[in-house]
Amino acid sequence: MPPANIALEQHYRVNQIAQMWGWSRQKVIARFENEPNVLITYKNARGKRTYRTISIPESVLLRVHRQQHVEPPLQKKPRQA
Repeated sequence: MPPANIALEQHYRVNQIAQMWGWSRQKVIARFENEPNVLITYKNARGKRTYRTISIPESVLLRVHRQQHVEPPLQKKPRQA
């Protein structure tokens, strides 16, 4: 559950997460761009390309990390006769 004010959390950029997790920038963008509470800002310069900045709150980072690292199921011990 996100904190009362997500704006006060530490936010991470795509490059930071890519370096921490050993992922490519493209993989980080694909994984986080549609997550709730991720801040995406756009900067348009007339006649030039649009720049996009993705800012990922720590709570979102931790939630995605938990989803990515699911514990394997426990193996049942064989029954003894």
